[in-house]
Amino acid sequence: MRGRRAALAAVVLGACSGRGDAPAAGAAQGTPAAISAGPVPAAPRVAAPGTPCVLGDLWELCTVIKRLESTGLAPRVERDTVRLALFSVPGVRVGLGRGELQLFLYADTLQRARDVARLDTIEVALRGERGHWPMPATLVVSRNIAAVLLTESTLLHDRVHDALAAGLPTLERR
Repeated sequence: MRGRRAALAAVVLGACSGRGDAPAAGAAQGTPAAISAGPVPAAPRVAAPGTPCVLGDLWELCTVIKRLESTGLAPRVERDTVRLALFSVPGVRVGLGRGELQLFLYADTLQRARDVARLDTIEVALRGERGHWPMPATLVVSRNIAAVLLTESTLLHDRVHDALAAGLPTLERR
């Protein structure tokens, strides 16, 4: 089931990107694949806590939360900071029912791309190393975010992937 899901995700992503790229090595064998929504010109701005949520070209914590909520999920932003050697920026832990999203927001897409380029996106680990996650891990990449989704739920995996791959939400204008 997991292999079929990973292969389907690779096919869908290839179709959505307009490129005929083959799925990443190992994707058909049931290992989690990286999910990418493509590059965007850099605009170095990450909203500080307490700053109003505004629509822009890059993700901010509030836009990620709004996108997850709009798909019917109930994200819970945890107070603790996530620090992993995989990423050069600190992350935020977001609880999602039977899973967790470790979200790393970058000031621009170039810095995110540099960090992700060092990774084995199947293992969600530094190249040449094995990932040591408490449950299946999937790397989700969209614009200026890199996130590690930890879940055994296929439904949750698909909902989070769809939420982030759909792009930035439209915010209400007041």
